Amino acid sequence: VSRYEAFGLEAAALLEQAMACGSSPDGKPCASPLADLRSLLADDATARSPIDALRLLMVYVVTQEGIRPEVRRELFELGGIPPEDQVAILNLFHLNVNLTHGLKPPKPPQRKQPEPAVEPAASAAPVRESGYDVSRFTPPLRSLAQRALSGELPSDDFPYMRPHLAASAAATPTHEAAGLPNWATDAAAEPAGAAGGAELGEG
Repeated sequence: VSRYEAFGLEAAALLEQAMACGSSPDGKPCASPLADLRSLLADDATARSPIDALRLLMVYVVTQEGIRPEVRRELFELGGIPPEDQVAILNLFHLNVNLTHGLKPPKPPQRKQPEPAVEPAASAAPVRESGYDVSRFTPPLRSLAQRALSGELPSDDFPYMRPHLAASAAATPTHEAAGLPNWATDAAAEPAGAAGGAELGEG
């Protein structure tokens, strides 16, 4: 707890969530992320580590779609980020993240495909499963995985997904549920006369 307070991790986590979600815990828009980030990094009363500052800066670059070079240098200095760690920000380019404010990142070559019919995130404050303000952000991949597990993804948009097996698994009892050992399932799978033919061949 002392480290949590000394390093100002709660304030850092709240700012990360505000930038990622685009709003505060009470639903107000995150209108001044750069000013909030400057204030947080310039707080001399907090013994913030360069790794925490680097993570904050990375979240800012990703969520705000770029940063001006002079602002990036300023934040590097405020956060005390050494040159060897600054490369991590530049490497975000290889993840198709826009590093320069106002420029579009290059899109990787790909075949034109229809957009998956995934429900967009609600513009209003989403209903949270957790009551923690420092863990409000829900990755879109989570919703996609949940719909895949429940068989709700349309086959036209996701043709390579296997059919949902919940109904068939419930209708067809497994060998484990029936209490059959593995050797019994192997024997049942052999064609008729295979075992007898093997015995005749041995004789």
